[in-house]
Amino acid sequence: MKKSFSSMVLLVILFLQVTLAIIPSIGVVSASGNVTINDFTCNITKGTVPFDSRLTGNVTGQVTSWKWEFYNPQINHWSYSSGKGNSVTTSHRFGRAKAYGVFNVTLIVVGPNGSDSLKKIDYVVGNKNTTGLPTANFSASTTSGYAPLNVTFTDKSKDATTALWYFGLTNTSKEKNSTYTFTSPGTYRVVLEVSNGRGWDATAQEITVMGQQKILPEAGFDADTSNGLDVQFADTSQNANEWNWDFGDGTNSTDQNPSHTYSTAGNYYCQSCSKQ
Repeated sequence: MKKSFSSMVLLVILFLQVTLAIIPSIGVVSASGNVTINDFTCNITKGTVPFDSRLTGNVTGQVTSWKWEFYNPQINHWSYSSGKGNSVTTSHRFGRAKAYGVFNVTLIVVGPNGSDSLKKIDYVVGNKNTTGLPTANFSASTTSGYAPLNVTFTDKSKDATTALWYFGLTNTSKEKNSTYTFTSPGTYRVVLEVSNGRGWDATAQEITVMGQQKILPEAGFDADTSNGLDVQFADTSQNANEWNWDFGDGTNSTDQNPSHTYSTAGNYYCQSCSKQ
């Protein structure tokens, strides 16, 4: 006796690990309450020290007080500017304390019910020289994707003798060409800082990492009916990790590639679980 199967459906249950692509700003150190820093800008980010710049914060919500922090790691020097109200702007002279090189800039705002902060590493570059300076430049194998996102960065700088990478705020590398894996969703500001005997330069690129991609299962199978009532099923599904077979005769299996023996010949429909 030989079985004939006019139609059969393989029910595939896939346990999905779905993460919503929530993209917070990596630069935000802390955020709470009713005030949020969207970004901040500086009208002059490179120059020969000393030079004056104007910094402006893009802030949502009511601001009661704000503070700008400027840090130069070359001489471990801090300077500050503070004020009150929603006009989060300030003027700052970079290199006033004979500091030169790269400058980290941080904006902190406080509202009635919370605070927020945003830090940018190597945001401003100030040099003592005008000639022989290095030029920072790099490319990324991709600028967006799903976590975990593996990105290769290629240093294309000119006239540089040292290189330092920042992947967000804390992770660094001194390799000329570096590969980094972003494991969590977020917007990462990747910085390449270079130097030579004449001075410094830095450039940045944002990398957007989204949550784990949702992958749906695709059901499929083959059935070998050459042995009469003994049928061998072969799973051809995609993106599945659990299986639930309904053979249409009231029996089931959770094996990936089950074999099943029917008691009588006939046409079996798993969709309706009826026997014809």
